[in-house]
Amino acid sequence: MIRIENLTKIYDGSVSPAVSGLTLTIDRGDAFGFIGPNGAGKTTTMNILATLLNPTSGRAEIGGFDVSAHPEEVRALIGFVPEESGFYENLPVCEYLDFFAGICRKDAGGRRRLVERSLELTGMEDLRDHYINTLSGGYRQRVSLARALLHDPPVLLLDEPAGRLDARARIELRTLLKNLVNAGKTLFISSHILSELSDLCNKVGIIDRGRLLASGKPGDLMRNLHMLNRVKVRILGGMDRFEKILADDPLAGKPEKDQAGILRFDYRGDATTLNALLENLIRNKVALAGFWEERAGLEELFLEITRPEEADGK
Repeated sequence: MIRIENLTKIYDGSVSPAVSGLTLTIDRGDAFGFIGPNGAGKTTTMNILATLLNPTSGRAEIGGFDVSAHPEEVRALIGFVPEESGFYENLPVCEYLDFFAGICRKDAGGRRRLVERSLELTGMEDLRDHYINTLSGGYRQRVSLARALLHDPPVLLLDEPAGRLDARARIELRTLLKNLVNAGKTLFISSHILSELSDLCNKVGIIDRGRLLASGKPGDLMRNLHMLNRVKVRILGGMDRFEKILADDPLAGKPEKDQAGILRFDYRGDATTLNALLENLIRNKVALAGFWEERAGLEELFLEITRPEEADGK
């Protein structure tokens, strides 16, 4: 659905590119998380995809249309929610959305249907008559999303959608975006708040200083990097047997005890080998009060991929 090939953007007067040689493919129905720190090139990429900025070189397509050569066709396929949305503050929500529905060249009845559908999709039905300047940040973000959904686009571009929201508003927005994915929308979401993407996106791309460092399914990236998972154990008895079994397991790291008396150790295996370890402990009569795994998340993946290489000999 989105194809980016060797995309580069250099701003006038800049020495280094904001985006350099970016290549990505996002399939229909994907929820793609574009991860990177501030200044990494996320917003520049978003603006190019949204037809607001032309690349210096390379190309980007949405639905088979080049974003530079066919901007009108691309705009019909996308809904764009920028990091900072401008509003007509002194309008009720329904009038604000009706104004933008008119841009879709609909008559009054058609505009009404578009507005009602967008209000329903974003859970804003009860706030249709509220003035925008009275809404919280979370609901203003919903209005921005409702505006982007008016023409029922198959692709949504969201630039830092949760950046200025409180915890409750972030949870509500994440639930809303999950519903849109379930409805078949393709999402391209940029964020530096990694926890917001961890249970939403099926694919991620990690960008830093304009360059794409890695992309794919989070689980595949973690396996390729041989990233560790953390296992926690609470033991009631048989500590000597536990320590011997762990020492004999090449996939397990050395256990450490925290202040609560819980043992933690790194583990390089998968679910099958971890189950085998648990069975071995039980078989050797290690009394367990708890045994659970903490899987590495996007934060750990990002830190691993963006970790600076150590100089040789150091």
